[in-house]
Amino acid sequence: MAGQSEQAISRPVTEAHGLTHKDDTIWKDQALVVMGDNDLRRGVISLFHDSTTSEHPGITKTTQLITQYYWWPGLKHHVTKYIKGCATCQMTKTNMNPN
Repeated sequence: MAGQSEQAISRPVTEAHGLTHKDDTIWKDQALVVMGDNDLRRGVISLFHDSTTSEHPGITKTTQLITQYYWWPGLKHHVTKYIKGCATCQMTKTNMNPN
């Protein structure tokens, strides 16, 4: 598991989210679980949202790209917060509700 020891994940959490232990890592399906490290989470989001090849995809697309490889509780919330704070996205966003 990235960012935290496996002992920190309780059995009910593991069962509720369908997590599996493999060597020293925890997985949700094919995605590596990232826990407890906000800098690492921001880095993952940045990798899939800010890279020159990604062209700042929206919340749904960024979430889809990340979940192919990584997962953590509240991932969509973190992605939403990150993108709403992205200066590039806010400057280029189309206003869908003009007054």
